[in-house]
Amino acid sequence: MSMREREIDRIIRMYQMYLNGPLGKRVMENLEDGESFTLKAHNEVFHISKIDGKAVVRVIRGEVAEQTSSIMNHEEISNRFP
Repeated sequence: MSMREREIDRIIRMYQMYLNGPLGKRVMENLEDGESFTLKAHNEVFHISKIDGKAVVRVIRGEVAEQTSSIMNHEEISNRFP
């Protein structure tokens, strides 16, 4: 895993901790299960969804997303996050 991938992984974990903790409670209360929003940070776009009452964060565009496209392609992302 490259340094950039580790950094993105750290950012994803940070957003998930924040959104699933007391400080992010207000944001998550305003989302229904299955609803989502996107967040642009640096050169990445993060897709944040509420699934089973919890925030799930994924990178959907940027350097790391392009490198991991074999794991989850655009069609899979669109089907998972309509």
